[in-house]
Amino acid sequence: MSDETAALFQSKLELLERQCKRLRREAWLWRFGTIVALGAVGALVWSMNRTPSLPSEVQFATVRTRDFSLVDGSGLDRARLRVTPEGLTMFTMNSTAGKGRVMLASTEDGGGLFLMDKSDSVRLLVGVTPDGPKVELLTAANKQTALLTTNPKGGFLALANTSGTQQVFAGLSDNEKAEAGFGLRDIRGRNRANLGLDANERLQLSLRDSATEMSLLAGWNFETDKGPTILLLDESGEIRGALGLVRQPTTGRLVPVLRFNDEKGTAVFSKP
Repeated sequence: MSDETAALFQSKLELLERQCKRLRREAWLWRFGTIVALGAVGALVWSMNRTPSLPSEVQFATVRTRDFSLVDGSGLDRARLRVTPEGLTMFTMNSTAGKGRVMLASTEDGGGLFLMDKSDSVRLLVGVTPDGPKVELLTAANKQTALLTTNPKGGFLALANTSGTQQVFAGLSDNEKAEAGFGLRDIRGRNRANLGLDANERLQLSLRDSATEMSLLAGWNFETDKGPTILLLDESGEIRGALGLVRQPTTGRLVPVLRFNDEKGTAVFSKP
């Protein structure tokens, strides 16, 4: 082999070695780039699938807003505190379907608590009005079945049937005498029975017929000289019979008396 041939062979061998080194470096860089790319893709997929973490606690000195909501995982409002365009301050709590179940509202004159059923009907109302506090129980058809309220003289309770007709009453009248009483009405709302104390704390019982005319009146001391008395009245309100105790002016003792009158009020029987 001549010197020229050997030199040419040597130069080609060196060139081949340099090319092999370059290819090895490129192959390493390609493998490294592939690993980095796969890692980036994996990190991206993981970040897309993971649940975003929320801070365990956030503190603010003051929060000022007109509308504040609490939402569940589906984004539905479960609780809401807001000021309406009409100026009402309202707090509502909703069901899992986003339906209102509890509402608390305030106005210039008072406020109220409303509880709703699954049909969105208000079934319980607790409120304060310019006339005083009250509690109402309602049917699904918005008929009032119970009312507890106050008047200037005291408390008052009324119970009604499912049609909303009040049939039971108990409380204090709002007149000057503030008489305490209990009343019963029929299904048409007609007054049929009353038991109460008048302003002089005399107990009285009255029963009425279907035409709401007084039929029987019983009580203590209808007059100052009498004891307990039962009066029977006709449809015109005239006394037709009386049974009671009358105090004798001479002895001061109570003596039983029985009397029956005709239509003109004349006694047809009297004992004694």
